[in-house]
Amino acid sequence: MWVQVFGSPGSGKEEIVNMLTRRGFEHLKPKPLKNQIDSFVGQHRFLSQRIALDIQAAKVANRKNIVTVHGTHDTHLVYSKVLLKQERITQAEFDVLDFLYQEVSPILEPPNSVVFTKTSEMNASARASLRGATLPPDFRDYFAAYTGLAGSVKLPMVEVDFDLDMDIIKKDFEFNFASLRTTAVVAQTLWQRDFLRGDRNDGI
Repeated sequence: MWVQVFGSPGSGKEEIVNMLTRRGFEHLKPKPLKNQIDSFVGQHRFLSQRIALDIQAAKVANRKNIVTVHGTHDTHLVYSKVLLKQERITQAEFDVLDFLYQEVSPILEPPNSVVFTKTSEMNASARASLRGATLPPDFRDYFAAYTGLAGSVKLPMVEVDFDLDMDIIKKDFEFNFASLRTTAVVAQTLWQRDFLRGDRNDGI
């Protein structure tokens, strides 16, 4: 079984990964990119890397339980679009990224299920500071983009609100994940699974 976790910065994704690894899931992650740059070159590297990781995850999902953070879809439909909105990449550069995404995404095997994490800007900032990091100033752009993406996901999905008390989060996740796992197993028997409903750009 393959579970993919996504959400805006500081929204609790690593907490979900920890919950799943304690259940025996293996965390698949890409190698850190050297000299990360917030530009077309950097985004092209991130997107290419996520495509490769999604392919790797799909190959082993039937043999073991795995979890990944982010994927091809949110890397482009959230991060590329935010970079374009903030004019950190040009329309021509976005079009190159979009061509790659549109060519590859229809043939990618999607995860069995998705966990969407969300939290307020204040809580996300506090969570980031605990890790010795700072929240990006464009948090609201990412939050809005991820909310739109989550509304378009066709796969079985659990939404986790990290504004709630941690004990409530863990209790709710236990219940919801059990249902998610059952639904995901049933979904494996379908002839075709798509990450998004209808048009791949709907709601984003």
